[in-house]
Amino acid sequence: MAKANRNSNPHAVSAGKNGRKRISLADIAAIAGVSTVTVAKALNGTGGKNAGVGKATAERIRKIARKLEYRPNPIARQLRGLKSGIIGAIVDSNAPSVISQLISHMESEARAKGYRIMVGQSHGEIKQVEAYAADFADRGIDGVFCASWDYPDAQRGEFIRRVFSRLDKVVFLGRPLVEEEVHHYVGTDTADGIRQLVHYLHGKGRKKIALLLTNSQATVIARRIDGFLTATRQLGLSYGPDMVYRIGVTDPQPITPEHLKKYIREFLLPNRVDAVIAQNDSLAMMTINTLMDSGLRVPEDVAVCGYDNNTLSEMYRPALTTIDQNTEDVAKAAIDMLITLIEGKEIPQEQRHVLVQPKLIARDSA
Repeated sequence: MAKANRNSNPHAVSAGKNGRKRISLADIAAIAGVSTVTVAKALNGTGGKNAGVGKATAERIRKIARKLEYRPNPIARQLRGLKSGIIGAIVDSNAPSVISQLISHMESEARAKGYRIMVGQSHGEIKQVEAYAADFADRGIDGVFCASWDYPDAQRGEFIRRVFSRLDKVVFLGRPLVEEEVHHYVGTDTADGIRQLVHYLHGKGRKKIALLLTNSQATVIARRIDGFLTATRQLGLSYGPDMVYRIGVTDPQPITPEHLKKYIREFLLPNRVDAVIAQNDSLAMMTINTLMDSGLRVPEDVAVCGYDNNTLSEMYRPALTTIDQNTEDVAKAAIDMLITLIEGKEIPQEQRHVLVQPKLIARDSA
């Protein structure tokens, strides 16, 4: 049997020790029969003004690159002064499912614009956030999103200045407490979501509406309280401050049925509460289960609302009335803002802080 001719495939590139050689511009140039500069001009728009490439030649080069699954070397691109095409994201690993929805939408938006997202996770670990910010800076990535900042120790201007001093293209996801220290952010108007729920429940004839929260000191929780108190004042409901109940646990302690049985026994029943707005959808579902176990009907006796519109809220029975945070709109606004910064364009002051309006999803639980 005759041996196969190793040179029979004009597009063959020898593999390295790991079985796959990284394709270089020189490899493509050798197959195309042109210079490396010409390949760089065709694929990357580089190579100098004198390296004109005809349309047919450029298309042939791109076809070869696609066939060889060529991927630009980000380090080499950065050394040439080009963008890396990578965006960093520091997220909270214990955040509700809305964060995963947001990152998924952001990844789609970024990919459509020629960028990839590199994710670092932290939960309440200030040093970890700082380490990721430094690592992203060292790698020269094009810009950074930060969604892992809402902890008491991080809500200080000096923390934000120290951690992100080496990154001049940063967009925060959410509305930090120290707004004067944050140049750019995109988030959902959390307080407005709670206001919508209070007005909706009041319009349904509910007389005593309560806000059910954990003992978290996060800024998003404070904004939920602000929204609740604003709405009760708008409606002339004098009980507002007395109807905010905090379960005596702090993250990462789990909420148990016993916590909710105590809430029903010592707060909900004595105060004749007929509607509950829970901190998130998971807590709302737990509340419904405990109410039903206690012999109460939902929504006939007590209406229950969640917050976040997670993937289970519609499938749960009764289907959960909740707030959708419009993560697609948040993702688009955040990506557009960061890419504008990456491209070196100035963002007017009034457009640097963006709050997307959430929407109420009315279902069977209220």
